[in-house]
Amino acid sequence: MEVIEEFRHFHNLYHDRHNDRYIQVDERGGDNLVVEVSADRVRAKTRYVRQFIASRGLHLAVYFDHRAEAPVEIAAAKAKLPDATVICDDLRFSFHVGDFADKRAFSRLIGKKIISPLPVDQCGIWPYGSEPKKFVNYIIGVNAYGKDVDHTCNPDDLANYFGLNEGAPHFLAPVWFTRDVLRKYYDHPEKYSVEDGYLRCGSLWGLRMDNDLPSHVAVFLGDLGQMLAYEEQTYWKSSNVPPASNELSETNFRRSFLAQFANPTAPDLVLKQKLADLQEAWEQRYGWQLFRQLRDDDAHVLKQLRIPLVESMGEFEHQVLLLAKLLIDSLNDEDLVRECGSLVPDEKSISKLERFFEAKRYPHKDRDLKLLRLLQSVRSTGAAHRKGERFQKVRKELGLDDKVATDVFRDLLSRVNDMFADLHAHFIPMLQG
Repeated sequence: MEVIEEFRHFHNLYHDRHNDRYIQVDERGGDNLVVEVSADRVRAKTRYVRQFIASRGLHLAVYFDHRAEAPVEIAAAKAKLPDATVICDDLRFSFHVGDFADKRAFSRLIGKKIISPLPVDQCGIWPYGSEPKKFVNYIIGVNAYGKDVDHTCNPDDLANYFGLNEGAPHFLAPVWFTRDVLRKYYDHPEKYSVEDGYLRCGSLWGLRMDNDLPSHVAVFLGDLGQMLAYEEQTYWKSSNVPPASNELSETNFRRSFLAQFANPTAPDLVLKQKLADLQEAWEQRYGWQLFRQLRDDDAHVLKQLRIPLVESMGEFEHQVLLLAKLLIDSLNDEDLVRECGSLVPDEKSISKLERFFEAKRYPHKDRDLKLLRLLQSVRSTGAAHRKGERFQKVRKELGLDDKVATDVFRDLLSRVNDMFADLHAHFIPMLQG
C-alpha cells in the first residue's frame, strides 16, 4: 500500500521510512503525524485529506466490502436480516444474507461512499481560506500605579518612523523576558540554534533578539509578531516580565540603530566566536587543530554551552561537563605528541599540552593549565561523580562559597576566553614568522 506522491508533495510530508509514517513539519518546527502505514491499513488524518480534495476539486470515493459469518440457521438469519439495496446521491450499497455449502450463514455489505470536496476557499491552504494570524499581548511597561502595561505585537497596530499608528507603541519597543525562555531551544539543538543575537529554527523561522544582556533576553515588540507563529508567541509570553532596564545591550544598540558591526560581550557568546577564530587560524598555520572537531553525536556540546539560565547547581555542573568535553576531551592528543616528538606512556591530555606549551615557550602556560586542571577536578569530584571532601576543596577554589553558580561559571568562561586570546596572540604570529 502506498500514499500517492501528489498528496505527499501537496502537504510537503517527510517520509519516516523506518516507521512508515508521513510527517509534516509545521511553521514552528513541530512534527505533525499525517499518515501512518501498517501491514493491513493506512490511516490519514481527515483534515489533510479534506484539504487535498478541496484544493484539487476532487471527490473522495470510499469503497467497502464487509463480510461476516455465524453458526446460525440461514432461514432465521434471513428472517431477521432481509436483503437490501440503498441508492442515494452520495452513497450506494447492498446487503445480502446467504449460506455456504456446509450450511453456515454469512452476510455481505458492499458499496461505496462519495465524499464531496469543500469549496476551495474553505480548504484552509494558502492562498485559499487561510485563517487570519493571531497575536499575543506582551508587557511593555509599568504605569504610574505600578500596574503592567501590555500591547499587541501585531505589526499593523504599531508605530514606526514613517508616521504609522501615531501614539501607539513603537515596532522597536523592547519586550523583556527571563533567560530561561531559551531553555526549550538549547535543549533541542537538533532543531534549534541559539546564536549571537539570533534564534533559528532550521530554515523555517528566525527571531532577532538581544541575548547579550546579563540576566534577561530582549526582543522588539514588532519582531515577536512578525517572526513568530501564534503558538510560539504564547510560549514566549510565559517568560515575559516588566522591563528590567531602559537600555538594551551596547552590542544590540550598535547593530540595530547605528548599523555597525559589533562583537558580543556575554562570555558564552564570546567563547564560541573566539574558539572558531582560533581553530581556523591554527589549522591554517599548523595544518591541524588544537581541539578536535566534535563528531555528529557530540555536535550538541557547543550548541548547548551557555551561561546557566537559572541559579542551579545542577545546571552549573551540566555546563562544566560540556566545557570539559569541549576543552579537555577534545584536545588533539595525536598531533600534540607528534609536535613534542616523543610519546610518554599513560600520559594524560593536559600533560601532553603542558609539554607542547613548554616546547613552544608559551608564557601563560601555568595559568591556562591550572584552569584546565580545575575544570577536570570539578568534573571528576562533583559533576560526574558523588561529591565528597575533595569537592569541598574544589568548591572553595571556584569561589562557590562566596558567589552564585551563574557568576562562577561566567568567571570560568572569561578565563577560557583569555586563554583563547593569548593562544592566538602567541602562536599565530609565531607561525607566520
